[in-house]
Amino acid sequence: MSPASLLTLDRRHRTSIHSGSAAERVAAWKAFLRVSGHAEIDPAIADGFTADVRTYTLGDALTFKIVSDTFRLLRSKEEAGRVVRDQLFVNFVERGRIIGRLANRRIVAEAGSVLVSRLGMVMDLRFEETSWYGFIVPVSEISRPMGRTASLGPRVFEPGSASAVLLSFHIRSLLELPDVLSAAQAKRIASESVRFLRPHLGCAPVDDARSPPEDEEEPTIAIKRFITERLSDPELRGDMICREFAISRSTLYRLLRGTVGLPLRLDNAVQSPNGVSALIRRLRLLCAHRDIERSAAQDPETFAAIGKRWGMPEERTFRRAFAAEFGYPPSQARRRKGSDASQAAPVRADAAREIERWFEAWH
Repeated sequence: MSPASLLTLDRRHRTSIHSGSAAERVAAWKAFLRVSGHAEIDPAIADGFTADVRTYTLGDALTFKIVSDTFRLLRSKEEAGRVVRDQLFVNFVERGRIIGRLANRRIVAEAGSVLVSRLGMVMDLRFEETSWYGFIVPVSEISRPMGRTASLGPRVFEPGSASAVLLSFHIRSLLELPDVLSAAQAKRIASESVRFLRPHLGCAPVDDARSPPEDEEEPTIAIKRFITERLSDPELRGDMICREFAISRSTLYRLLRGTVGLPLRLDNAVQSPNGVSALIRRLRLLCAHRDIERSAAQDPETFAAIGKRWGMPEERTFRRAFAAEFGYPPSQARRRKGSDASQAAPVRADAAREIERWFEAWH
């Protein structure tokens, strides 16, 4: 689960899985968790399985409470590798327990403990009759200006420890915030929550001078987020962005072209005559290139599926665009990985670096 998967027009949202047949309830729960991984429910208890979720959005962050019967949640290495914008999960276990493995580490989170994990981690966890609160925030918000994520999970603060008590109280209180908060207030609360979390996670405090004013909302940040969350939509174009933000095409181009810190390939796209379309196409192709190289040779994902995932549903069009962008077809990108790692490495590193810098450029 990630904030992007739960955002609605209302700040508060609730999902209850109590009605319908066992098969319908199990399917609904799997669909709800599909962003986080693959959920499995023992057929022996499927008939009685129920779950209830409450969420509250705070800008880029999300706080929630989940009460569910026992289930297992898995995230493979391939799934973890496809995470574009990593998210930090800080979970307070109110009842039951969470056991299993996170990033090859044995995890036991009993009632009263706080479990820290990331969306980009390999996972095999069993949630046993669990009620838990959580806070989700982009890893980039926690790790800046540290520039690394090694200390950000997996980690368990034991019941009764100072960090477990303080973090659990803070996370639970966020869910009780009033609905009348403005967007600026919600954003500020999320920022202060991150500031509160950092020392517990071993991160240095952030200089107050770095924090934006309460009423500051960089248009380019919102536009970048909008593009990021809709790369899979074939209809994503400049006119859609203009309608969403009620701005003219010239204003959109001015905002994007005034951005500093973009990698050269993406900056060249923005500066081109078809700037917005070229930027979107290049982002999609970079993400597709990365996924092709990560696709296991023994069980490769089809090029059609990868293209569709990144907003290019027509395989022939995707192949042509890929070859025009990188100078070789998708099949060669996959062959390079296995046959000539030294030749492929710069291409992979460049693609991964440009994607990462795109997601960091406007933070």
